Amino acid sequence: MKSEYEHMETVRNGKEKNSWIAPYVAQYRWRFIAVIALGTCAALCAVLLLFTSGFLISKSALRPENILMVYVPIVGVRAFGIFRAVFRYIERLAGHDAVLRVLADQRVKLYRILEPQALFLRSRMQTGDVLGALADDVERLQDIYLRTVFPAVTALVMYGGAVIAFGSIDLGFAVWMGLYMLFLVAVLPVISLKVTWGNGVCG
Repeated sequence: MKSEYEHMETVRNGKEKNSWIAPYVAQYRWRFIAVIALGTCAALCAVLLLFTSGFLISKSALRPENILMVYVPIVGVRAFGIFRAVFRYIERLAGHDAVLRVLADQRVKLYRILEPQALFLRSRMQTGDVLGALADDVERLQDIYLRTVFPAVTALVMYGGAVIAFGSIDLGFAVWMGLYMLFLVAVLPVISLKVTWGNGVCG
């Protein structure tokens, strides 16, 4: 009975944590989509910069007869280098703008939850310490978006694009890459979640 109770507490705590994340993803989905699109463009420019610079080095090593034969790769290296920095900068601005809006809504939600219990909290502990601790917890939620959600989704988009590109060349290799992505996205998180729940029950 005790283990079942602890398991239910773990599930309930997980749902409470999700209530601080999932609703804001739906509310600011267009801003998040814009951030992911900008991150994808920045990553794509980085890939094209790597390809173009490698092509330029290889072509230059062959000693072309005319500089015009490598003029297009030279312009490409400059353009992709500039656009990569521009897209990355705009992505950071848009990402922090969206996350700060989410944090503002979360702080309002936090204070509305604490307001009915203000007298109880004041009689038991210092109000400033409670608000400071909870505000720090809300502040740490921004890392979920900036360091986990946005980079992970951007990587999945790039990986999906790579699977489609390889599929046009070798369908079998693309299938294996797709299965590997399915393992990373679906199977591995389920295993991690079960292990986490198991450790929570045993602990």
